[in-house]
Amino acid sequence: VALDGKKSGLFHVAESEASPIRDLYFAVAKKVRKRTWFVPVPIWCALLLLHLVRFLPISLPITRDNLLGLMRSAPCEVSKDLEALGVTVRNYSASLEGLLR
Repeated sequence: VALDGKKSGLFHVAESEASPIRDLYFAVAKKVRKRTWFVPVPIWCALLLLHLVRFLPISLPITRDNLLGLMRSAPCEVSKDLEALGVTVRNYSASLEGLLR
């Protein structure tokens, strides 16, 4: 609807109910049937490590900016935007089922 020129503006498209990212990670690990350990790390320690890694000849799949973005992300109200677009959004669990068959 938005792409065919009938709607314009800023639309938030996401699940209606926010879920902790930890739940998503656990669901992915369970779905791919891989033994996984989640180790809690203080945020200041992770930020310091990612800052220092920039000066080493190695690359990690996450940057300090990625982590800062995750920290600053917050749930937002999406129901009005979804209604205006006339779309429904699957939750992450249903999406995983569809992706990893």
